Order: sequence, then C-alpha cells, then structure tokens
Amino acid sequence: MSIRTTLAALAIACAIPAAAVAQSASGGAPVTTPPTASGTSAPKPATSTAAPKPAAGAPATKPAAGGPGTGSKSQKPPIPASEIEKLLPAGTISADVMSVVTEPRYDALVQKMRASISQNQEWWMEYRKKADAHGIVPWDPKMGITKPEYDEMLSLAMKLHLTRVGTTTLTFKRAASGEVTLDGGTGAPELTGLQFSSDRRTVGGTYGTMENRQDVHQTDAAAPSGIWNGVQWNGMTRDEKSGSARLAMLALGRMSPSNHGLMFLSVREMAGGKPSDKSRIVTYPLGARPETAGPSPR
Repeated sequence: MSIRTTLAALAIACAIPAAAVAQSASGGAPVTTPPTASGTSAPKPATSTAAPKPAAGAPATKPAAGGPGTGSKSQKPPIPASEIEKLLPAGTISADVMSVVTEPRYDALVQKMRASISQNQEWWMEYRKKADAHGIVPWDPKMGITKPEYDEMLSLAMKLHLTRVGTTTLTFKRAASGEVTLDGGTGAPELTGLQFSSDRRTVGGTYGTMENRQDVHQTDAAAPSGIWNGVQWNGMTRDEKSGSARLAMLALGRMSPSNHGLMFLSVREMAGGKPSDKSRIVTYPLGARPETAGPSPR
C-alpha cells in the first residue's frame, strides 16, 4: 500500500477530512476545506490544518501537502534487513525538518474556496459525501470559485515542493534487546517515543502499534521527495464506545541521489467528536549505500 493510499484510508476510517489526504490519494483537491500549504501538517506528511480532505505527509508520491512522495509496489528486490538498520543510525545525529509546500496560487484558491464553504457548512457536510474513490468532489458554484479555478486548483495540487523549515537532532537509543527508541529533539517532538521492535516488524510507542510493514519504492523523480526506497508501517485503533479512532503511519527510507535518510510520520485522530492530525518530515545524513539484495525480515 502506498503512502497516499494509507493516508486516504486513514481519513476514511477515522472519518477525518484532510486536504493532504485528498491530494495524496489523487493529486486533487480536498473534499473538505483544504489547508494552506505552509507548515508541516502532514510530513503537511503536510497534512491538513483545518477541516480539509493528505496530510503531512511523509514523506510520499505526488503527495499532498502532507507527504513527500508516493511509493509503488513494483517488482523490486525486498529491502534488506541490513538496510533498515542503516536507516536507524546509532547515537545522535543532526537532521533537517522539512515541509511540503504548494504554489501561492493554489493557496489563494484554497482560501477563497474555504471562505465560501465556511458560510455554508451544512451544505458542505452533505455535499462532500459525493466524493469519488480519490476523495474528489464535483465542482459546484457554492464552492465560491469558478469551474476553471477549481480545475486549476486540482492541477496545482500536484505542484508540491519539499523545503527545509528547521533543524533538530535525532537520537536512536538501542536497548540490549535490539529495540530502538527515537527522540526527535526540540525540532521534531512528534517523533519522540517511537519504538522500533527488535525484529523491525512493528513500530510502537506514542501512537500505538503500527504493523502492516511494507517495502516502498518511490520512483517518481518529480515527487517532492524525489526517488527513495524504504519501508512503511501503519496501524489503526478504534474505540466503538467512545467513537475515538487513530490512524498512524511511519515511512522510513533512503533518498537518491542525496543518500539522505527520510522519515515521515502522519497521525490522524478523532476524539470527542473533534478531528486532529499531526505530521513530521525529517531528512538526515546516512553512511554506506544500501545493498542491492538480501532477506527482509517479515
């Protein structure tokens, strides 16, 4: 499953609209009021900051303002276990905090649409149910923008850029058991507390357990993150009684040709009837190049 698909599934499962999700899933515009592109929410992934429908982020495909590029399930050799270890360097290293940003024109159209929708929330809540499998709704005059502007917004949603917005330190603490606990430092506190199991099959800690590990081969050089190969984990928890739900996704990989590590976290939650989301994207220097073949623990 690609990061885009993961994010889209998250929004649907948790009933949380997010502009980044819609963009991540289809490169289109959100089915809810989209967020502006600046910031890390998602990587923002980024992800959404209001009631948008991508996430940041997380890297992940042509992602949405929320994710760095999408991965593909092509016939590539499995990511070697040794490569995953190289993506989790021992000790403390410096890292860049990144954000996926959109074109100013896209932001302007989103704000114009949002302003109109805010005046007719009841209509919008019902209308957005017409979204297709990619999270895109048909144009309607009540959106406050013309059909050509709407089409332009959909097109601009794919013109994303990954840019540095700060720095931090990443500390990978290895236990005798082989488990690795991450500290994201002051610049990426969202990453603090993530725990990679000794067999690297799951990631636990702060956001519950993320399983369903899959290899990711992002081959689109035009994506915000460029080309990268690695793995991603995702997991969902839901409480039927309270109605709360959380969908978390973490992607980890090696970018090419920069040979830098890429880490993208996207978390979307629904609690007390209120949606929230957070995401973070960081890149960091790595050592040796990856192996081209080898077993990958499953």
